[in-house]
Amino acid sequence: IFARLLLISYLCPQLTYTCERVWCQAEEVDKKRKEEKRKEKELKTGCKVKIPKITEATALGAAMAAGVGAGVYESISQIAKEIIVWDKEYEPNLDNTKAYNKIKVNWEKAYESQLKLVDDNITSPMWKAPGL
Repeated sequence: IFARLLLISYLCPQLTYTCERVWCQAEEVDKKRKEEKRKEKELKTGCKVKIPKITEATALGAAMAAGVGAGVYESISQIAKEIIVWDKEYEPNLDNTKAYNKIKVNWEKAYESQLKLVDDNITSPMWKAPGL
């Protein structure tokens, strides 16, 4: 496949440019969609939400723990104050929060009813946790 792509890019550089441009546009659209979904979800909670510039939480947490373990920093909270930079901040939309909370209460009631049906062996669960 790589050889074919290389041949196509050599024989038809305009096509390669077009493909790269379309790919970049698709990535940008995907990024915007993800951002909109995240913003919508975050605004339902009623809490102020901060998005860090570094979104690789696992790697950042490991680096922070290493810094504390090596004695460079005294605590995780100290290193967090020094190295975490916030990229975006979302304020809650209280109208959305009220609507979401109303839906959540109804969902919890429906879920509780479904659990009772399973407990009474009227229906069966879609999955079971391993070991149960």
